[in-house]
Amino acid sequence: MKFSLALSFVRLPVLLNAAETVAPITDPVRDFLASFEVKHNRTVVHSSPDLNGDGIPDVLITCSDFANGRQGNIWVYYESTGPGTFRRIDELSEGVPIEFHQKAVSFRPRRDGKGVELVRYSPGGAGEGTLTVFRLGNGGGTEAKLDELRPRDDPGRYSSLFETPKTQLAFAEEESNVLLARYYPMGRWFLHMTPMKWAIAIIGGLALLVVLLSIVRVFMGLRRGPAVPR
Repeated sequence: MKFSLALSFVRLPVLLNAAETVAPITDPVRDFLASFEVKHNRTVVHSSPDLNGDGIPDVLITCSDFANGRQGNIWVYYESTGPGTFRRIDELSEGVPIEFHQKAVSFRPRRDGKGVELVRYSPGGAGEGTLTVFRLGNGGGTEAKLDELRPRDDPGRYSSLFETPKTQLAFAEEESNVLLARYYPMGRWFLHMTPMKWAIAIIGGLALLVVLLSIVRVFMGLRRGPAVPR
């Protein structure tokens, strides 16, 4: 499986897959756990808005490790391609990740009537930030600047965008331990095999075999008893 960094300047403990998946995905959560190094004792956050307007909920998902400071989390977008099938998109068409803080993002209907778009606040310096809009769907996505915003100077506008229940996305949070145990009860070490891991596995298997053979040899020797001199 090929991996590339979502952004070279974003320090993440995981590597994000920069390419779309080809085969249809039937379970976004399972695919997310299998495709990215989601560790134990983390929080997995997801939301299910209909972004492409096909009448089927899409999925936005992230993990507490996928963070970029004040800009929020980096999200993976699973676009519905039909009942029960999805495709994974983790970069916008410009080659940048989908990132936002879940408390500073809202949705609104698209002007073309095809689903909804996401409006997010990106904090900058001196109490000023930028409003941008994500349009996701049709196998990709774009981000465009809307306006500058100073929340302290215009609290009403900020509140109407991000603190009104009618425009807020609903997010669900689950512990990664619970999800990993549910999907991979026997562990998932084999899902991220690298040459180093294969080498460790082979050497460890051979060492275990030698130990087992030694134990069997000792056991068989004890059963035969001491050798009787002739």
